Amino acid sequence: MAAIVSGAAPSSRVEALRRQCREVSSDIQLLADRAKKARKGAEQKPFGLSPTAERLVVGVYVLSDYNATQAAQKLMSFKSTGASCSTLLEAERLVEDIFMSMPDDFVAIILCAEDPATKRIAAAARSYIAESRTVDGVEQQNLARGVAPSSVAARIQFEELSHAHAPASSSIGLRGARQWARRWSRRWAVKRGNLHRQEPLDTQVLVDKAT
Repeated sequence: MAAIVSGAAPSSRVEALRRQCREVSSDIQLLADRAKKARKGAEQKPFGLSPTAERLVVGVYVLSDYNATQAAQKLMSFKSTGASCSTLLEAERLVEDIFMSMPDDFVAIILCAEDPATKRIAAAARSYIAESRTVDGVEQQNLARGVAPSSVAARIQFEELSHAHAPASSSIGLRGARQWARRWSRRWAVKRGNLHRQEPLDTQVLVDKAT
């Protein structure tokens, strides 16, 4: 830091003080940036996920009645993080480890979300669970009844699963349902199309075909 000559002109002293202020401000900003990076590193958990992602994964786990498979699928969707699991079983074990690392009152907090951040996490978890169960429902209709539900039917099913304690909206339009179905099918690799109809086959015919 430069020294101020006592005999200098007032304008020179003012300029020197301004220069000192700029230097001090620069040093303060540098220290603030370093502190911010240090805090961010301290907040990072050893599971390779950000704190928000961890809470979302555990939120899916809790709100799905502790369905480790659904939570593991959500965990594996974070492909850009360090939480890379080669198998679903590894992801399920990691979900349980993350759950055990959460505070003791996390279950109560996520079930009765009050603050805005927790409400957003709970809403995102419920939406993910509803989408997953909609996939299961559509698959069941495909296999058991040979039916390919329409975009509106799939959207209504999603709404019913998302708001288990409230009726589904009756104002779901075809255009909105199709837009939602396109996004949903991309996220879940659902192939959209029509099922080919055929007459029911005799049991013996099925056995012969399998042979």
